[in-house]
Amino acid sequence: MGELLMREDGRMMRRTASAWTASAGVTQARHAIESGMRWVFREQPFEDYGIDAHIEVVDDEAVLGRLIALQIKTGGSYFDSPAAEGGWWFRDMAAHFEYWLDFSIPVVVVLVDLDSGQCHWQLVAESTVEKAAPRADRANPTGLQAHAHRVVNVCSTYTASPNFTT
Repeated sequence: MGELLMREDGRMMRRTASAWTASAGVTQARHAIESGMRWVFREQPFEDYGIDAHIEVVDDEAVLGRLIALQIKTGGSYFDSPAAEGGWWFRDMAAHFEYWLDFSIPVVVVLVDLDSGQCHWQLVAESTVEKAAPRADRANPTGLQAHAHRVVNVCSTYTASPNFTT
């Protein structure tokens, strides 16, 4: 066996806590969707501009061709701002909300609680986004699986209004 070479400065490669948290959150969301709902989960690993994954709705064994885009956020800090009606306030840059609101398929923000193993979600829509400083989206406090029927309904009725200019 050959020799191992170490850098002269002795530094090792490191995995930051935030990288681990983000990866664990995507894994937890994948598990909730694939095992709990038995839907198709496709991670978006390249050039992520605010969409971490896409899910495809499956009814029994029928793949319906209905897609939902996911923005997955993980960590305790996302649960620090409770809303009076239940759930939490999710704050992000206005540019992200504009991007999600104009996206060609429905976008859902998923807040992952690694301590409880639960995923909490909210559809990004004009009715769920409030302009503030910054804009905020209230995430639903119940688990993703419990609202699978609502996501199906959203996908069934969602029509994107094209805003094309030349």
